Parts: sequence; structure tokens; C-alpha cells
Amino acid sequence: MAPPDCITTVTRLSACGAKLALSEGGNAVTRITLAVASLLVLVACAEAPANTAAACRLDAETASEAGEGCARAWIDANLRMNDIQTLGTHNSYKDWIAPEEFAIFMATAPQSAPALEYAHEPLAAQLDWGIRQFEIDILYDPEGGRFLDPLLRRQAIAAGKETPELAFKDALARPGFKVMHVPDLDYRTTCPTLVACLMQIRVWSVAHPDHTPMFIMLNSKETPATWEGATPVLAFDAAAYDALDAEVLSVFPREALITPADIKGENATVREGVLANNWPTLAEARGRVMIGILASRESTEPYRNGPGGIAARPMFVRAVSADPDAAWLMWDDPIENQEAIRQAVRDGFIVRTRTEQNTVEPRANTTEKREAAFASGGQFVSTDYYKPNPKFSDFSVALPGGGVSRCNPLRVQTACGAIKVE
Repeated sequence: MAPPDCITTVTRLSACGAKLALSEGGNAVTRITLAVASLLVLVACAEAPANTAAACRLDAETASEAGEGCARAWIDANLRMNDIQTLGTHNSYKDWIAPEEFAIFMATAPQSAPALEYAHEPLAAQLDWGIRQFEIDILYDPEGGRFLDPLLRRQAIAAGKETPELAFKDALARPGFKVMHVPDLDYRTTCPTLVACLMQIRVWSVAHPDHTPMFIMLNSKETPATWEGATPVLAFDAAAYDALDAEVLSVFPREALITPADIKGENATVREGVLANNWPTLAEARGRVMIGILASRESTEPYRNGPGGIAARPMFVRAVSADPDAAWLMWDDPIENQEAIRQAVRDGFIVRTRTEQNTVEPRANTTEKREAAFASGGQFVSTDYYKPNPKFSDFSVALPGGGVSRCNPLRVQTACGAIKVE
């Protein structure tokens, strides 16, 4: 890829030429000169990466020893995607529960309701902010229309309250996987379908091909509701998982994904590939996405054991470190599980952990869990507060030292120093 300075120069020269072409000012010689200058700079830019790489000591022990201007090239050549640490969000699609509906929920479940008092911006806005990991809750709806009449909204209307219209009705009426936190209760979302959510990420990714690898967790929601009048949810069977693969691949071509087969390589299992450190280098992983299914082992059995096994699938599954398909692991509490996370990271697994849960830490403005999450070395550190909620406190989460992605503090920090990965 051409250096940013080259791209900026060509862009400015082209813009200048375009302005002259549309104006009466400037003569033909000036316009031709600008065109030739743009072409010469573009040629120089095209040659720059090879010249830069040739001058860099990519086999140096540390990024700072690779040569002047070579830190990025060294990082991309020597670090793998499990050698970074970056921020993610939890229930990334979630919108606010309507105030009239939240008041009913609070009156009937005062112990539970405060945990749901948060929301997020649309996914593309989060990406602009620097978020590189998402959690998306999905529900199987092969016929469409299953979630068009939420119970809590019906209750609000029956109580004479004015509550906002249900958004995205047309999308909810069509067949396909739907996205929401809790059907009938916490159902408002910034992207109503899985395809809509993934399209936001895909479009942004294509426009920013240099981004560090992303991780998307798809949480298959299939636990039946326990309250009267709730919409029944469908289990994820083999047909559901095949449909899920189809929706994912309708948005992300396989070459845009980091897949179980990539990590397994020539090894007998995905786990053996992880232990052999077969993750792609950052040079290979930039601009790509890894997707994992967040569900019980019982639920993912038909996915893992279908024709060709997990290596034939585009997505990973949640596992524990001893499972043959283990690649990414998850611990929500980085204090209680600090040593387990650190060991898994040292072993080569990718770990997702969190900086707070259920709005507890932001309300109390306590940061122990946040600091433990970063110290654990977990590669994807998830939060609901990359921006603070002033109603609670000034609690917020940012990558230590700034930036979007940094060298993992447990695996490669000494080799990188303070250099940012993104």
C-alpha cells in the first residue's frame, strides 16, 4: 500500500486539477503540468513500498531497531493478530428502551431494569471512534414477522402511554436473522437484521482497508422467555446454522474473513493451529474480519460436526482451551479470571473480556475491573462506555496510551515500545 503522504499528495494535485478544469482560470499548460505531476507522484508512490521494505530490517529484535520509518513495516511483518489489544463493545447494536416502556419495566423489575440502562451509537460510528470488536445478538426468524408486536410496547399502549412506533417494520417482517437484546423487552436496535448490521461493518471495512483485524461475536439467542405473553424464540438447529453461514457469506466473501481453516492450516485441529501460533500476521490480517458464534457447546454441536467439520465453516465457535476447535475464549470478569486469561493469551488463544458489567462500575465510578482487563492481555476488551454516561459518572474506557490498537502488553510490548498498531 502506498504511504499516506504519497496518497495525500496525489489527492491534492488531482483536486487542484479538477478545480482548474471546472474554472475559467488557468491555461492548458498549467492543467497538463498538474496532470503530469500527479502521474509522476503516483509512480513514485507505487514504488515506495518496495523501496521502504528493502531498506527496513524486518528481522530486527524490536520495532525501534528496524530502521528509520520502519516501525510499521516491522510490526506488520512480525506481529500476528493475537499480538494486539484493542477495544470492543458489548451488545453493540443496542438502542435505548423507550422511556415509557422503561418506566413499566422498572416498576415491575426494579432489581433487573438498571442493568439495561445503556445504548450504543450505530456500528459505523463506533468504528470511526476506534471500536474493533462487536457483539451482536441474533434470533432465528426463517418466516419473518416473529418480532413485530413486542409485549412491553403493548403494555405501554394498554396503560395509555404514548410510546415510539416500532422502527424497521419492513425489515422485521422479512425472513432472516433479527438483532435485539431481549425480545418483547429490550428490542430496540440500531440495525434490525444481521445482514444490516454486517453491511455497516463491511462497507466501513472496505473504505478503511488498513484497519487492524476485527472480531464479531454472534450470540445466538434461544432461551425461552418466562413471562406470559412473550414471543416464543426458535432453537438453532442445523438448518438455522446453515442459514446463518449463508447470511454471513452474503455480506463477507471468504477472502475477507479469517476462518477456522486459516488457523488450522496443516495441523490436525484448530486448537493445534493456535498452539503452533498459526494466526495470520498483521500484514495478512489487516482489513479482514473474524467471526465467532457465542453459544453453548450443545447448541453449536451441529455447526461443529457438520460435513467437513469446523474447518469447512466460515465462523469459529466458543470453546474452552482443551476443545479441539478452541481459538477464542471468553471471560467476562478479568479480576476473578486474571490468571486464566493471562495463561490463555500466553498460549496463543484470543480472549475477549470486559471492563464493566450491568452498569455497576460506571454508577460507582470504580475502575479496578477496567484496569484488570487491560492488564490481563485479553486481545479484545469490551465495554459499554467508550464514551461516559454523565447520568452515572465520568467513567469511560480508552486504550492505555491512546490509539485504536496497541501491541499486546503480555505478548510483545517490549518489542514494540509505545508504537501503535493502529
